Amino acid sequence: MIFTRYSSTDNFYAAALKILHRNELQNNGILAINFGGANIAALGFFLATVSDESGKVLLAALQMPAFNIKLYETDNIPNDEALEFFVLELRKSGMNFPGVTGERGTAERFAKAFAGDKNYTKQTSVNLMRADRVEIKAAPPGFGRVATAQDMHFLPFWYRELDIDIGDLSRISLIQQEGMVSHIVQQKRLFIWEKDGVPVSMAAHSPNIGNSALISQVYTPPFYRNRGYGAAVVAYAASSCLADGKEFCCLFADAENPVSNGIYQKIGFRGIGIVDELKF
Repeated sequence: MIFTRYSSTDNFYAAALKILHRNELQNNGILAINFGGANIAALGFFLATVSDESGKVLLAALQMPAFNIKLYETDNIPNDEALEFFVLELRKSGMNFPGVTGERGTAERFAKAFAGDKNYTKQTSVNLMRADRVEIKAAPPGFGRVATAQDMHFLPFWYRELDIDIGDLSRISLIQQEGMVSHIVQQKRLFIWEKDGVPVSMAAHSPNIGNSALISQVYTPPFYRNRGYGAAVVAYAASSCLADGKEFCCLFADAENPVSNGIYQKIGFRGIGIVDELKF
């Protein structure tokens, strides 16, 4: 077994891009991190692979500072030898992580090997969902549009409220969040559903990484919930991505929330797998 740690995303993707793209939906979060040849190891990023003696990648991993390590076993085929070798190399390096995110079996096997049987808890389970076409049969009042700089007086606060809703109580300041949201708006990746001149819901999509677009950051303020605005803005964002040439759209839905899963299914998404987020 060969353990390789990378200092740039260029080198990491040169080794792992092919196997990551074979399951593009599941690996969207890994594929979206691209800093070219910059030395991101110096910034606290961790990128690594485990390969066999022939150079075939068996496992790929990425961690952004303060976030879970994201793991992918090639084609989701369990390889205990590669996983145990990976854990051994991490211990030699003194690496530590707040948790792990990955396909259900991979995440649990890593957590047991790295943290111990009773030293981790499940934080979330998400249903990976895919849509090749979307349709909303009875759209709520209003219309979809691309967010603009004129929306920046409220969008950072919506993002902060979204973090609170999902229990991710801010690893970044509001000022940092404003910069992040401004960047997404500039790239025309954020969409608004508007009714009577009032924004009522939002959704974004990931940077261009291949054949798909990941719909995420879906938020509706409490006062406007249960009126269909969230489904409408997701459908609008997905339709926009498909019209721009993407083969399919995907999203992550709470696997334990049948209501949201049912809503997404009604507009054309279907579940294809489960990813768990475990905390150590």
